[in-house]
Amino acid sequence: MMKRKFWWVDTTDLTLANAKVEAVKTKQLSDWHWISWDEQDFPTPQEAELSLLREVGIPSIFSDGKVVCCQGLPSFHQKVSKILDEIPEGILLIVMAPVLRTTSLYIKANKDKEKFEVDEIEDISDLKKRANFVAERAEKIGVRMDAE
Repeated sequence: MMKRKFWWVDTTDLTLANAKVEAVKTKQLSDWHWISWDEQDFPTPQEAELSLLREVGIPSIFSDGKVVCCQGLPSFHQKVSKILDEIPEGILLIVMAPVLRTTSLYIKANKDKEKFEVDEIEDISDLKKRANFVAERAEKIGVRMDAE
C-alpha cells in the first residue's frame, strides 16, 4: 500500500505536470480508481468543500486505492491542510496548481516528506540552469544538445 497521501504537482509547466501524473497513473497506480475533481463543477463553495473532503475520506470499495486529482488549488486549502494526516491509507490527493509557498497546505506538506510531496518546478532563472533544463527536456524527446 502506498504511504503517500498527498502530492502537490506544480503546473507552472503544465506539459511536464501532466506527464508526471500520467506516468504515475499508467505505471504505478493503474489499478486505482481515478477521480478528477474541480471546484468550479459545484454550485456553491460549501458543496465543493463537502465533496472533496468526502472523496479524500472514503476509500474505494471496488479498487486497490483511489486518487482524487484536484484541478487547481481549492479555495478552502487551509481546511485541506488540517485533514492531510487523516486521509486514510489507499487514498492519494493530488493538487495540480502552481505552488504557493505561503499557504498552510504547502507548509504542512513540507513537514513530512514520506506522506506528503510538493513537486516544484526547478527555478531556471540562472542562465546555466536554464541551458541544462532545455538540454534535459530535449533529451526526453530524443534530441541531443550540449550546453553551448
